[in-house]
Amino acid sequence: MNKTISRFEFNQDDYLEGTVLLQEYEYKGYFIREFEQEPCDKWKRYIDQFDDDIEIPDEEWVELSGNERGEGGYEILDSKGEIIDQDFYCMGDSATGNAENEVDWLVKHRKN
Repeated sequence: MNKTISRFEFNQDDYLEGTVLLQEYEYKGYFIREFEQEPCDKWKRYIDQFDDDIEIPDEEWVELSGNERGEGGYEILDSKGEIIDQDFYCMGDSATGNAENEVDWLVKHRKN
């Protein structure tokens, strides 16, 4: 059985190792690809700070600068399959919510 993972051309080799396409779905005329990925070490340390079972001294706490690969990411494609926006940084499980917000903005500001 050949399972189609994308309605458009998709090459897994174009993505970093540990990045996996979870789903692709249509939203308001655009297509959203949701990815799971291996987060960078700084992201992992940042997330661990909020785990009550892990003791981290205050002086070892880290702040994110916005360019850390998180646990998730997304791509937004137009109806032709062209990637028009993407984000793989500082995202946990909110990747598709962020992508849908971007599409909402695109739809609202789209030139007719």
